[in-house]
Amino acid sequence: MPGQIGLELDRDGLLNLNTNVFDEAIAEDYMGVLAIIGADKTGSSNSNTIEFYGASSNHTTAGNYDVEVTISGGAITSAKIKLSSESTYRDADYSGNIITGVSTFDDNGDPINPENGLQLSVDLSQNGTFTATVRVKQGFTGAMEDALERMLKTTTGSVQIDQEYVDDQIEILKDRIELEEERLTKREERLIARFARLERTLAIIQNQMSALGFG
Repeated sequence: MPGQIGLELDRDGLLNLNTNVFDEAIAEDYMGVLAIIGADKTGSSNSNTIEFYGASSNHTTAGNYDVEVTISGGAITSAKIKLSSESTYRDADYSGNIITGVSTFDDNGDPINPENGLQLSVDLSQNGTFTATVRVKQGFTGAMEDALERMLKTTTGSVQIDQEYVDDQIEILKDRIELEEERLTKREERLIARFARLERTLAIIQNQMSALGFG
């Protein structure tokens, strides 16, 4: 885990590196540290019949996959796959001895299935139905890159969505300011008109008092 090599996020969301922990981890398991930091959709399998072959660095979701393959007469007749956390298998594409996760995308260009781009090789020397758990790993830097890509996407990224929300709020505030300025302008006009009427009334009273000899 990233914390085991000294990487951690503080309460302000800043990434820190504990160099002492990192140095100890490097000394104890150099290749393990490299895998945590830089692994780019590498994989492994618990089966000798169904083995990890490759994955898309952009489209395959890291995680554990359950795979079920049926072999008959030296050929694959059925291939199914799902994340271990899912309850239902999906059909996978296959050609020769290679199984590939179905590469379909939604309207935003995002993979519909997590196994998009995942490739597995199958030993066709036996007949029967075989299962395997395939683990696809991703390093810390790759995970950060994916997170940044999701945040910075032009139409669906959280930064873009937040920017649109802020822009909407600014427009709402502008409209409120315009309404308030209009209200204050009308109130100012009413007060000026009232003051003008008061001045005229006072002038009339003064004229009347002068006419009666009180001026």
